[in-house]
Amino acid sequence: MTNFCRGPYTAMATGRTIIAQTGIQVLGKIASIGFGVAAIAIITRSLGREGFGWYATVMAYLQLFGIAVDLGLNVLAPTVLGQLQADSPKPQADRDSSGLQLAACPGPSVGAVGLRLDAARILSNIFTIRLCAAVIVFAAASAVAFFIPAYPTAVRIGIALATFSFLGIVLQQILLAPFQVAQQMRWPTIAEVVGRAILVGGVAIAAWQQMGLLAMVWATVIGNVAMFLLTLVAARRLIAVRLAFDFDVWRDIMSRSWPIALSIIFNLVYLRADAVILSLLQPADHVG
Repeated sequence: MTNFCRGPYTAMATGRTIIAQTGIQVLGKIASIGFGVAAIAIITRSLGREGFGWYATVMAYLQLFGIAVDLGLNVLAPTVLGQLQADSPKPQADRDSSGLQLAACPGPSVGAVGLRLDAARILSNIFTIRLCAAVIVFAAASAVAFFIPAYPTAVRIGIALATFSFLGIVLQQILLAPFQVAQQMRWPTIAEVVGRAILVGGVAIAAWQQMGLLAMVWATVIGNVAMFLLTLVAARRLIAVRLAFDFDVWRDIMSRSWPIALSIIFNLVYLRADAVILSLLQPADHVG
């Protein structure tokens, strides 16, 4: 069990560990990109330009709504856990009901709330904020899509299905925080590669059977949900992540994260809005 309160983060970050972890992430990213390229190659050849245009529309549409889900939490989570570790050199072992060893860090006060929280409680609240935001935003995105006349029925259904894919992605991103702080990126990297491999296998089967757009979306959903579940299992070996509704903590977290969220919103709207706008004004083969 990794102790998040063993000492300053900089003391842990030895040159050998940094090189090893960087190497793992680089190799994993190369494999992930390779699988991603293979998946796109299969999808484009199977669906054709128009079909791929609709697939790209589904993904770009949800990415645009997904901006609202970020809330700056991807940056805030590892920062807060790292600060907690650095400021709490004297751990007190505590055991939760699952039998996992948690670091009950005395830690600094959390903003105006004045609470002293351990890493598990902080991450659990951040995870729950992200889950609630994602469910609300993606449900609204799916509902709105059914009222866009430019989208055919298959695309509207595809957007509804793909919300589960994006839900897996945004939750998996939060679970990376304890691995980043502990410098143990092997399991998240393996989870990403396995998820991409499942995606390639799924789209290959869909293309072989000529199952069309929705089958490609299903393959994407299965791959990303598998990546999330593998990351969750690995994360719970480091820190006990659970649903937590400490609203005082939520308020403090959001007061810290909103400037980060605002900058991310402007950046991603700039990068992603073009495909959605094009899908509303031009035929799908133009998007493809």
